[in-house]
Amino acid sequence: MKDWIIGHTHALCWVLVLVFAVLFLGLSAADRISLLAALVLYFVCSFGAAMFLNFFAFRELKAAIELLDGACDPEPLLALSRSVLRQNPRSIAFALNLGLTLILFNKSDESKAVLEPLAKNRRLWKKSAPAQAYCICRADLAPVETAGDWLDRLEREAAGAPNTERVLEEQRATLALRRGETEGLEPIFLDRLEHAQNLRIKVAWRFELGKLCLLQGRKAEAAEYLRYVAAHGNKLHIRAEAEELLETL
Repeated sequence: MKDWIIGHTHALCWVLVLVFAVLFLGLSAADRISLLAALVLYFVCSFGAAMFLNFFAFRELKAAIELLDGACDPEPLLALSRSVLRQNPRSIAFALNLGLTLILFNKSDESKAVLEPLAKNRRLWKKSAPAQAYCICRADLAPVETAGDWLDRLEREAAGAPNTERVLEEQRATLALRRGETEGLEPIFLDRLEHAQNLRIKVAWRFELGKLCLLQGRKAEAAEYLRYVAAHGNKLHIRAEAEELLETL
């Protein structure tokens, strides 16, 4: 039932608006309530219905994110984001989540198609949290030669926001690893792993550590990290990557 509601939120909202219009204007025409009272009730009920449906969608979003973080399963978040965006293409929150889940499935071209148009949306840059998430996704999708430009923009757009310095440090470290650099990265990765708050983050940092150890020729340690990713990565694309790397050891 909840999936049906999510998939028809936009239509349901319009149906309720029409129902309230007919109901309260009918009561007014029958002299049950005044025209002013009918208009007030109409706007209050219509606004309340829209808020309830919006709340319902974001409650489902929270549940989908919890499943992603706790079980490494991006599929519910992917399906929810696509469903909402079909009805409300202007939603920044669901576009960001769709872009992220497509990255987690290694669907880079699809993710770019979703995220690139957002760069011109002024609402995206008004708050540091979505701006930060957007820049991280774009840096991940960008070629290694230009990814740093997105991290520079992150630094400008989210200046003064909580944890910006910490986020920049870890993103610059992962970018350095993409370039094939290894010096000074392990303490950063180990610190992030130690403070990881959910399974998805633990899997992600072990994957980075596994790649780092491989570059340094520490195959036994790399295998230990990669086995964890293979065992707990579930539907994340890095699970398949970890399995491929393990086959080469």
